[in-house]
Amino acid sequence: MQALVLLHLQHPFLVWCAVGAIFVSFEVATGEGRLIFATVAAVATGVLAAAGLRGAVEPAVFAALLAFEIAAAARIRARRLARRSALTPAPVLVIRPRTPMGGSEGSDEVNELSDADAMPAPVRRFGG
Repeated sequence: MQALVLLHLQHPFLVWCAVGAIFVSFEVATGEGRLIFATVAAVATGVLAAAGLRGAVEPAVFAALLAFEIAAAARIRARRLARRSALTPAPVLVIRPRTPMGGSEGSDEVNELSDADAMPAPVRRFGG
């Protein structure tokens, strides 16, 4: 443990890059795509540490960068889902009674139709 502390004091960039490498190895093992943010935050913290940021501020900077990246990714995913749901029309459900030839009377059949297959409702005009 003392060797790790001495390494961090002499080369903080290398320690943060090692933390990033650990996150990348877990990312490769799981394939989820969620640990990339932690990797980027660790490497950015390492760059800031190499530039002169030292002491107890490093973990706080890492946590702040990680929170920012996760919030940005959540916002991007929400926009993609909203755009995708706006482009995909909901299916139209039509309930029709079965004919005596198609099955028992009185049972209902539910069919899914796209917007192109749906028949428009008849328009009835009264009084004129």
